[in-house]
Amino acid sequence: MEIVLVRHGKPTAAIVGRGGEKLSAAGYGLWVKSYNHAYVDKRSKPIKSSSKPFNQHYVISSDLKRAVQSAQLYMNKVPEQQWPVLREMHIPRYKLPFQLRAYTWLLITRFLWMLGISKGMSSNVESFKSAKFRAKQAADELDKLAKNQENIIVFGHGLSNRYIRKELVRLGWKLQCKSNEFWGKTCLERL
Repeated sequence: MEIVLVRHGKPTAAIVGRGGEKLSAAGYGLWVKSYNHAYVDKRSKPIKSSSKPFNQHYVISSDLKRAVQSAQLYMNKVPEQQWPVLREMHIPRYKLPFQLRAYTWLLITRFLWMLGISKGMSSNVESFKSAKFRAKQAADELDKLAKNQENIIVFGHGLSNRYIRKELVRLGWKLQCKSNEFWGKTCLERL
């Protein structure tokens, strides 16, 4: 049995976010909204391995646009299932008096979020504890599905995939390879 976790292709907003433009907290909030609704940039192409095609794998994705589109680009078909539980962990926004690049905002706000600091954070953001629990639920569901489907390829998101991977290893899956890059693959096997 095999589960392959694939991080989506680079979204258009990620290219903008690495640029030199500094954003206020409100500007960063707009960037986060743009990122959450972005499609994969046309220049971002899947990295396929000719040695190991995944044609026979059952295809699942997060229900966010960039994950669904990545599955279509990589597999040349629509995913069999789209699971909201596979969505990326929230990108928190804090009302801080800084002007920073989007990527710097992302690092700082995720760090504060992981520490459990909610003062100054925008509302309607799941806690880090809740996000980790959601990753555990996703891993449990994938583990169950693998008993019927055997080989599964999942198109998801960077941070969520990391925590799903940890949970799958906890469930007895053996890590064969990992990459957290855009289009990166994490392969896990179970005998």
